[in-house]
Amino acid sequence: MAHQQAQPRKTYAAVSSLEVFHTGGPVRLSPDGLFVATACVEAVSVVEVATGKVMHTLEGDTEPITALAWSKDSRRVFTASRSMRCAVWDATTGERVRTFKAHATPVLYMAVDPTGALLVTASADRTARVWDVAKGFCTHAFRGHAAMVTHAAFHPDPRRLELYTGSHDGEIRVWSLRDRACVGVMHEHTSGITGLTVPMAAAGGSDVLLSSARDRVVHQWSLKTKKRVATVPTHEACEGLVALDPRAARGLLGADAADENPDA
Repeated sequence: MAHQQAQPRKTYAAVSSLEVFHTGGPVRLSPDGLFVATACVEAVSVVEVATGKVMHTLEGDTEPITALAWSKDSRRVFTASRSMRCAVWDATTGERVRTFKAHATPVLYMAVDPTGALLVTASADRTARVWDVAKGFCTHAFRGHAAMVTHAAFHPDPRRLELYTGSHDGEIRVWSLRDRACVGVMHEHTSGITGLTVPMAAAGGSDVLLSSARDRVVHQWSLKTKKRVATVPTHEACEGLVALDPRAARGLLGADAADENPDA
């Protein structure tokens, strides 16, 4: 038999690897789409979307992260933990800029207004507070919900100066930032609110509010009358809600489907 030549051994070296950057909890994409902030135990990872690389680890205070938000310019990250401590971080360096205590109980949700000047914190203490991002003081304290406030969203048109909040009992409230008062209460959901959004891209969308909850439906509301105008069954509990602009809709649904039903 002819002698077979032995094959040379091959060795392999890792070129890159993914770190553990999420262990459950809130996840938020930066407005520029380049980074994701994710809860990782008691810290927050700032992850580059293109590579999956952890760019910064925002060290926590030994308590789980309960809420996250990005500044409008994607240069700041806002965090809240079960210790009731909130923090503002420089997303480019990973350094903490400021800390403050927003509520007497944990913050369950955070969001930034369309101008980038205001931050809302929704809390288990049944209130929502609005903060001046630059100076760090509370500008509004909204009380009226009978249950934990689980979600909050500003109207995307900065001229509207409206805030929408949803609570664990399914109630939605409309607040006027100008008048510092509740201007509408909406009851249709039967479980905790998980999403609120104004679909500006749709015809008349600036006067429409969409809401999701774990009761397996999405409701459409008129912001003029504060009444429900449509309901879409989802057949599954909804954990979040996003309104797509026309470009994003065409990319996900296809041009023909998006053109046939532009308001969907």
